[in-house]
Amino acid sequence: AISIFLFSVMACPSVVFSSESTFGGYVYVCACVSIFWLCGFVADVVAEKHRLPILSDEIYEGVAYNGGVFYHLASLTHRVPIVACSGLAKKYLVPGWRTGWLIIYDKHNRMPEIRQCVRQLSSRILGSNTPVQAAIPRILSDIPAEFFAKTTSHLEAASQVVFDKLSAVPCLEPIKPRGAMYMLIGIKVEMLADISSDIDFCPKLMAEESVFILPASIFKYPNYFRVVLLAPVHLMTEAVDRIAAFCQRHTKQ
Repeated sequence: AISIFLFSVMACPSVVFSSESTFGGYVYVCACVSIFWLCGFVADVVAEKHRLPILSDEIYEGVAYNGGVFYHLASLTHRVPIVACSGLAKKYLVPGWRTGWLIIYDKHNRMPEIRQCVRQLSSRILGSNTPVQAAIPRILSDIPAEFFAKTTSHLEAASQVVFDKLSAVPCLEPIKPRGAMYMLIGIKVEMLADISSDIDFCPKLMAEESVFILPASIFKYPNYFRVVLLAPVHLMTEAVDRIAAFCQRHTKQ
């Protein structure tokens, strides 16, 4: 899946793309012709016609699995300026460093003022500390490909465990992710005796089974919950077993 919407801040309209979902681990796939065509059309036709730059959220670049493939938006257009946002938090697994960057794709030099403003802004804002900034070149150049392969392999294994086990629970509908680090599970609340919503489900699960999950109503997606897939697989297995036991106790007889 991909999110596309118009964005306007301080009289500076632009098109914003988000190619992987923090919400539920969705990734748009190049093989999906209609979505790929739509992305290219918006990037290369709509944005060009209306002279709109594109902001591309690529913080999850490379974090794709279960058949998902990540594509940089800049590969879809050679005419429209693109500002891609990325960082160390997801792909490199160091969220506490709070370190990110912008990559400006502007082959026709249409945004010289933006480049200058970014340089000025970066010299005024207190960002990452000096040791963290000094480490970035080696992080980008020296981390072996095996590190990223290990991460995606773990996420795929964890998502498979969660999907398989919770698919066997009648009142739950897991959705297998293709990217990011999260998974959405639907709740058939009509099958539960004393639970009316995801907001009701999550704290009761925590109280009874000590498993913390996030109600998806906070994303305007009621009666779903989100799990994080980063824990070791044996702990993910224990957690979903506890969720299954909780659901069995609360299912209508």
